[in-house]
Amino acid sequence: MKRLYRLLICIIALFIFSAANAAGLILIEWEKQEKAQSYYLQISDTPSFQDILYKSKQKGTKAELPYVEKYKYGRVAAIDENGIVGIFSEPFQVEELIIKKVAPSQKPPIEPEKDPTIYVPRENRIEVFSVDNLKVIKGKFYRIDSGKWRPYQAPVNLSKPGVHTIYYYSIDGIGNAENPRTKTYIVDGEAPNIHIAVKQGILQGSDLLLGQNTTITVHAKDTQSGVKDLTAKLIQRGKSIPLQIANGGSVSLKDTSFAYGILELSSTDQVGNQQKKHIRFTKDVVAPQIRISPDMKETAYFPVGSKFQLFARDTSSGVARISYSINGKPLQAYSEEIIFSNPGEYTISVEAIDRLGNKSRLTSSKITVLSGDFNSKIKIQKK
Repeated sequence: MKRLYRLLICIIALFIFSAANAAGLILIEWEKQEKAQSYYLQISDTPSFQDILYKSKQKGTKAELPYVEKYKYGRVAAIDENGIVGIFSEPFQVEELIIKKVAPSQKPPIEPEKDPTIYVPRENRIEVFSVDNLKVIKGKFYRIDSGKWRPYQAPVNLSKPGVHTIYYYSIDGIGNAENPRTKTYIVDGEAPNIHIAVKQGILQGSDLLLGQNTTITVHAKDTQSGVKDLTAKLIQRGKSIPLQIANGGSVSLKDTSFAYGILELSSTDQVGNQQKKHIRFTKDVVAPQIRISPDMKETAYFPVGSKFQLFARDTSSGVARISYSINGKPLQAYSEEIIFSNPGEYTISVEAIDRLGNKSRLTSSKITVLSGDFNSKIKIQKK
């Protein structure tokens, strides 16, 4: 039973192209495993097999699949009579075999490109591989766009941003030449753009003033190869804390105890171009300070016609609104000085709110407004 779980060995994995009928076929063959009732075949576009593009159970030790461009790597495992799957083989690459006999003086036609356009970074290395059943390659040739044909000797670098097409073909040791083929690449030299939107907060350049109800929304956009990821983290005094970006792109700083710090946003596209943004943030949790003029601490008695002014001070986000009430009436917005024209006792209640929603306590002061009509009399007492 243990032998069933030893690693399988792939004997051959080829993509065979027939120039006569333009039919593509992937042929995979592996060694036979004793006690194996069947085999489990998986195909992926990467050797890590993060995305399984094809999977099936096979009775024998061969599989023939129609050509699919993304079928680059395969692996096989044996299945015993109880349906238990053994250890997968080492990933093997599906090689290409495209052969056609061409006279030396004949200029072969260029085969149309089958693969989709590929994005590459500016620091790229394009290699031209040849596979021949005799494993003997006489020469490889290529050209870039409308340039001249050149012998291929080393990987090619496409450094200029934009669309480029590489034409290439090879000749084996017995004179077989493949039809020239093409591969189109787009050199992507730009990182994603990170966009930030702030509500109930103040963002000026890379400085952000936060309040209790501030919401931050981030998203990244890449018009070429596309966005691969977008991450956020909090940095303060050498500490780095990853932050969750929720659906819709919202990032919350409410749960952090940091009064200040740096919000780092990072986005990478599909070819590795990266952009980072650093936002310096400060939390504003202090309400405005209120002042009434004239000062009621010195006296609570004022004559009819006295005028009062209300002031509020906020050194962080600034004052948004001052509201006041007389004798318990509903609060109203303060816009001009308050004049008391009638004598009596009054209670002035005042509150202020800053631009981030921090609200002061309702402050109340009592005053007495005195009438200016006095009847003074002099009384003469006899001795």
